[in-house]
Amino acid sequence: MAVDDLEKLFSDYPNLYLAEETNEEFIISGSLRVNKIFNDFHVDKEYEVSLYIPKCLPQQLPYVYETSGKVSDSYSHKYTDQKLCLGTDIEIFIDFSDGMSITKWVNNYVISYFFSYEYFIRFGEYPFEERSHGISGPLEFYQEYFELTCLSDTLDFLKKIHNKSYRGHLSCPCNSGKKTRECHGEKLLRLYKLGVINRVFVDYDIVLQEVKKYNEFNTNRTK
Repeated sequence: MAVDDLEKLFSDYPNLYLAEETNEEFIISGSLRVNKIFNDFHVDKEYEVSLYIPKCLPQQLPYVYETSGKVSDSYSHKYTDQKLCLGTDIEIFIDFSDGMSITKWVNNYVISYFFSYEYFIRFGEYPFEERSHGISGPLEFYQEYFELTCLSDTLDFLKKIHNKSYRGHLSCPCNSGKKTRECHGEKLLRLYKLGVINRVFVDYDIVLQEVKKYNEFNTNRTK
């Protein structure tokens, strides 16, 4: 990660400062102002935060703690270890691999998280699309990314790209009957070019393991 990224961050968010630097990461602390409007709902509020920024981005992803206690521990997008759930790892990984800066990450993910929280507290619903926790979250992202109709089709699509390398002249894994290069080829090649395709395969393996555990659990219950 470039030092210029931090300088831009401190320029755009002057109440943040470098609290500590280790061999592995930068620890950024301070106050983060959220000033955002959506659907005529305005949030203008400050949150105390600690941002942990790995030096080996994007191989490791940054994470955030809200340290002023303004986000309830019972909020579904706050982990039990107090980290904030900003989105699925694969979405954030793709964005960083595609050149997203730390400043944009703060704006696109952290600021949006706090706005969504305030909106949810006020209206009982989320202003933006929210991912489910667990294995469903990444599957929902892949369904949206590849524009597939349902999660089962998405899992089948991931299985096919996991088991067979990209070949543009072969039938598309979505079963459209078109050649891959004429269908989902552009979206697949983007993942290869960004170097994130192995992350996709890891997600598929994790989903497969969880599905297997679920099926074994149900089988044992019926015995």
